Amino acid sequence: MTAERFFCADAARARGDALPGTAPYGLVWVLVEYHAPWPANGYDGLALDPVTKSLLYEAARAVRARILLIRRHGRRPEGAGPPR
Repeated sequence: MTAERFFCADAARARGDALPGTAPYGLVWVLVEYHAPWPANGYDGLALDPVTKSLLYEAARAVRARILLIRRHGRRPEGAGPPR
């Protein structure tokens, strides 16, 4: 017995939800653990070596991967104030 694959976007369409609020689809995700505060403008604003950033972006683009910033649970960014 094979379980049917579930996609959030399909469920949102069936409910009549606006699609801009649904999760993006991706077969390949590149997770980047980033300790500094996350920039408002996403990947472009990361404080990484420009060569490294370019190589990572091009490698992800070549396989149509999505880049996602992550942080381990409980980790506070450097220079962050107290927890809210």
